[in-house]
Amino acid sequence: MALSSEERDFVAAFREYVEDTATKDERYGPVSRTDSADGSVVRSRFALIDTAWIEADVRTVIPEVRVGFGTTDPAIRDGIMEMLGESGVTLEQIVGTGFADAGLDWPNPVVDTAVNHGESTFATPLPLEELHDLNSDEIRDKTLRMLEGYMIAFGAAFPPEDDDEFEDKEDDEEDE
Repeated sequence: MALSSEERDFVAAFREYVEDTATKDERYGPVSRTDSADGSVVRSRFALIDTAWIEADVRTVIPEVRVGFGTTDPAIRDGIMEMLGESGVTLEQIVGTGFADAGLDWPNPVVDTAVNHGESTFATPLPLEELHDLNSDEIRDKTLRMLEGYMIAFGAAFPPEDDDEFEDKEDDEEDE
């Protein structure tokens, strides 16, 4: 299904808004775009480390927005699954708590898990009636809160690698 030029504009404006807003927060690393060749998935990834990221996708055919965490590192994926098994906490509870901390009332969100082409993802879909909904303040706000919720739930495990201030403070404490 080919998108109309108006639908492409909705998707592009939404993506720009999400990317511009998220990258103002230094916890979100550089953004990369990993869209599908056919345009059915428009994806913005915010690097946490080289092998882990937070992402926001627009699935143009379904239509929906999906926000989640991904990694190419099997040790990270296995560590998450092991932690879940040992704690008895579910992914839905972890993400729901992150969402609550981000100001989003969604206590038991759906969290889809997938492993495709060496990438493991944990993502929550946000259904849309139509792509025009991407222009609504409600969808934009909810998407940003979902990104924040995933950052809270998973991003804390990956502090910024270039945090010179933290390293300098740590070195000063060691010198004392």
